[in-house]
Amino acid sequence: MRPVGESRGPETPACCLVNIILKNAAEEPSEAARCLALCCLGLWICEELMQCTNHPQVKDAINVLGVTLKFFNKQIAQIACDTFQLLTTYWERLHKYEPSLPRKMIEIVIATISFLLPSAEYSSMEGDKKFIVSLLLCLLDWCMTLPLTMLLEPVFTSSLEDQNPSNAPLLDYIYRVLHSCVHGSSTYTQQSHYLLSLADLSSDSYDPFLPLGNVRNTEPMPFQPSADLSNLLTVVEVVQVKNDIFLQKKNVEWKAIVTGSLARFASAVKSFHILKKNSKLLRELKNLDSRQCRETHKIAVFYIAEGQEDKCSILSNPRGSQAYEDFVAGLGWEVELSTHCGFMGGLQRNGSTGQTAPYYASSTVEVIFHVCTRMPSDSDDSLTKKA
Repeated sequence: MRPVGESRGPETPACCLVNIILKNAAEEPSEAARCLALCCLGLWICEELMQCTNHPQVKDAINVLGVTLKFFNKQIAQIACDTFQLLTTYWERLHKYEPSLPRKMIEIVIATISFLLPSAEYSSMEGDKKFIVSLLLCLLDWCMTLPLTMLLEPVFTSSLEDQNPSNAPLLDYIYRVLHSCVHGSSTYTQQSHYLLSLADLSSDSYDPFLPLGNVRNTEPMPFQPSADLSNLLTVVEVVQVKNDIFLQKKNVEWKAIVTGSLARFASAVKSFHILKKNSKLLRELKNLDSRQCRETHKIAVFYIAEGQEDKCSILSNPRGSQAYEDFVAGLGWEVELSTHCGFMGGLQRNGSTGQTAPYYASSTVEVIFHVCTRMPSDSDDSLTKKA
């Protein structure tokens, strides 16, 4: 792995700018400027992936972000974690850039959790435990984004070949790190060869031990010309607005969720008492169990053919154009309603509202689409359900 910020080719203005961002994301001593550099790095990766430039330094940028996940300053590490989570949206472009990269992102998160968990369990700093929660949410988002076939592919690393010749699938390592978070880090120290370590990530394109410069903690302040910002001044005007709206908002939202949950938990512990088992308690528990743990949405999708104006003919369309079918196919993954365990949004399992429906989910939201052309239209009752 070459030094961060070292140019690979002719020094164009764009290349120079990327090298400045890479260098400051790894070495900038100011906490605020380091956070800004990491945000810039995330925005640059997204832009390069969207433009399909195949820029060789995208790997270097991901390396810096991946190593920053285990950085001692949790505010800086949180920015890297949020950027990793943001990149779930671009997994297909990452796969096109390099087929192994989406799986590599998950491996990095797993190895980082394994590395941080023992110290976080016994840490007196609440921020250490909050950050483990952020990493777990990031990991779950990646798990729900990638196809199952990718998660079932075996993990090959040189250090695991002697200990585990069968090369367990990536999903197995995901399960084991989640199990360790629930039952304690001691469960995997006894079976360390089943978990990914930082050393397992070493390759020609990724250095898990890339050195990062120390930072001095500073109070948040408006960005203005000063010695603290060093070479990063050339980037501030370009990305400050995008940064504030895009990544910092996401970071604040996650922190608010975690902080609120911990505060409610602490309050509940103080007023802890044994519940009396009675019919009211059982009724309330049943009601609680029926509540959705994620935000849910149901969205109707209709096809209106050329010349159609009345409601009855629109609802009676058994199929749509090829462009319409392609659009519906891109909304989510098709699920069998009779066996679907997620949010149904009013659709029935008995076939009266169709056999399948597009469905999308992440760790925070579930969406099911009521596609009119998927539903029966052979009776007045069927048309009423569509309406």
